[in-house]
Amino acid sequence: MKYKAGIWLLVFAILVSAGLPIGRLSVWAAGGDKTSALTELTAVVKQGSTVINPGDTINISNGDTLSVEVSFRVPVAGDDPAPPTVVEQGDTASFELSQGFTLLSGTTLTMIHKDPINGDKRVGTATLNSAGGSVNADILFDGDSVIFDENGGYYNVSGEFSAQLRYDNSGSAGDEGNHTITILGKTYTVVVPPTPVVYNVAKSGVADLAHNKIDWTVTLSATKGATAVDLKDYEFSDDLSNVGTYVPSSFTVGGVAATPVETGSVITYKFPDPSSGPQEVKFSTTIPDNKYYVNNVNQSISNTAQLLKDNVVVKKRGRSGKLYDAEVDRENGGGQS
Repeated sequence: MKYKAGIWLLVFAILVSAGLPIGRLSVWAAGGDKTSALTELTAVVKQGSTVINPGDTINISNGDTLSVEVSFRVPVAGDDPAPPTVVEQGDTASFELSQGFTLLSGTTLTMIHKDPINGDKRVGTATLNSAGGSVNADILFDGDSVIFDENGGYYNVSGEFSAQLRYDNSGSAGDEGNHTITILGKTYTVVVPPTPVVYNVAKSGVADLAHNKIDWTVTLSATKGATAVDLKDYEFSDDLSNVGTYVPSSFTVGGVAATPVETGSVITYKFPDPSSGPQEVKFSTTIPDNKYYVNNVNQSISNTAQLLKDNVVVKKRGRSGKLYDAEVDRENGGGQS
């Protein structure tokens, strides 16, 4: 037994002195970082089917997702001339894929070297991770051993993988305007469109038959995202031609008496500075005689309130309904329009 052990020790010593890669006799050992050895690192960036070149503009209104096809040359022992540094099985590499995006696609991707002559071979595995607006790629060259073998017949080897990215609009990156992002160190400009203003006009009316009038309530508001828009310089307008005449001094805004401008049957009111948050407008109109003096016949009444900016209608809301359901309602002052 001692004799056999001595022979194996001698063989081991010869292998070491000869500088042979004994790790290849079995499973490859953990390798080194060969990031600096990779060449021709490029990315094809697409928004839908449109290719976006470095320096171009990416308009988020066309969609906030991009596809990125990454490729790079992997120097191997079979290259001629021999590269100064070669990638061996078990080596690693890492680089930043993007800044300003989050990852949508899978995190573990297989890289294949396509060779129609010798057959496609697996080069390695790309593991993608996303944190703090940055997407990074960690490469492990754990592919087919023949790729890395000097006598394997493979040269001009490339690594390729694809990723799906979504623009990270968190924080100030979501503000409307231009934002600079990077993909593989190349800069692009992302254009975030203005957030649309959403307007709302709600109107209701209650018939006060005892006083021959209708009390109207109109609530007007505008929001931009989660922020209320100041209605300063916006204008409320209502054509009263179908609902009777305006009752003088009945107009209030937010519970405070105000004076609308009367032009024929139309009343208008321009909101002052400031007018933040929803604005509640109240006023009354008299019930027309042809609606009031009708016994036991349901009568309908309606009109439309509008919100304008720079003389352009941005929102309008109509209100219609039964003035009263029966003669007894009129006498008791009940009913709602």
